[in-house]
Amino acid sequence: MKAFEIDSIIRSHRTVLPHPDSEVQHLLTDSRKLSSPAATLFFAIPTQRNSGCRYIEGLYQAGVRNFVVPEGYEPALGEANFWVVDNVVAALQRLAAHRRAQFSIPVIGITGSNGKTIVKDWIVQLLSPDRRLVSSPKSYNSQIGVPLSVWQLTPEAEMAVADENTDAWALSQDLFALGELTYDAANSDYGIMLNSINSPYDGSTLAWDEATGCYWQLFVNGVASEVGISEVQIEDGMEI
Repeated sequence: MKAFEIDSIIRSHRTVLPHPDSEVQHLLTDSRKLSSPAATLFFAIPTQRNSGCRYIEGLYQAGVRNFVVPEGYEPALGEANFWVVDNVVAALQRLAAHRRAQFSIPVIGITGSNGKTIVKDWIVQLLSPDRRLVSSPKSYNSQIGVPLSVWQLTPEAEMAVADENTDAWALSQDLFALGELTYDAANSDYGIMLNSINSPYDGSTLAWDEATGCYWQLFVNGVASEVGISEVQIEDGMEI
């Protein structure tokens, strides 16, 4: 993939491309695993305790010339390509999704609370004698690991096998952030209790409605709807 192709895929807000024809063949999120600098795209993922931006200069000195960075980082390396995005992990996932769309081969996704990796390994052992497989390495089943696994797809592969971790609350938080929604939630031994969501448009709060005995009650023109939003015929002037 050429560097100039990446911009629209990952939806960067700002791009610095001194080398638009640079070839990207490898994705990197851990600076310690660098192997092919000239063809690597590094995703500088910020975490609660660290930031991938701390390793950009060292990777640049090692020969890396392509970096996806979070908003707030100011590109200052003149010979490197930079893509500035709101969410670095989301950018990684979008690039992997684009990669997946290039192939029509079957993909087996294994999920669950325990045993995902060993089941994946069993399936690979059973199918690999007859098919050319691509599988996720080790326990690459996180929101970062799965995209890195998908990136390994090649035209020669006949099937892909990956174990996928499930983190519904993390995904929900990402969706709330994208929609500029604020919320009140409580943690418990059995999961997350979402108490209310606040609208970014009028500040209204969606929560338990005592009149209807429902959460997230849909109101159409001030009246509780008896059908879901997909069944409502939207008309001019309607208040929902």
